[in-house]
Amino acid sequence: PRPPFDLVSRNKIWAEACDKEVANLKLNTNFAVGNLKNLVSIAEKPNALQPVTVPTEGEVSEARALLDELCSVKADGLLPCERFDVPQTSSQEVGFKFTKLVKTNPMFHQPRNGCAVTKYADAYYETTGVTPFHRKPGAVAFAKKWF
Repeated sequence: PRPPFDLVSRNKIWAEACDKEVANLKLNTNFAVGNLKNLVSIAEKPNALQPVTVPTEGEVSEARALLDELCSVKADGLLPCERFDVPQTSSQEVGFKFTKLVKTNPMFHQPRNGCAVTKYADAYYETTGVTPFHRKPGAVAFAKKWF
């Protein structure tokens, strides 16, 4: 068995390990923000008082441009087929470029049209602002009185 390390040897091993770690340490200079919709802002301390300054329109537009530049998620509102030319995953391969194979036949296309009752209810709602099934204020008192 090996004899245990003395204090000087242990300190020398620790110093060499620290030197190796510092030699391989690199500072990351590429800063990027994730999705702007999920951006979390941390509030200041409630007791820290700072004068309120209202930013000008130019400062707001500059800040928005900087955030858009730093944002790593570009065009997050687009569908994958609009964002990429080819599918990025195997599950995107099915239905990536969707087009109808057959035109819609008007004989089989039956859109839902409202009946007379639903047309009446729509007209009632447009004129009064409430549905026909809305209870009137006096109706509840009338029902309690008779039932």
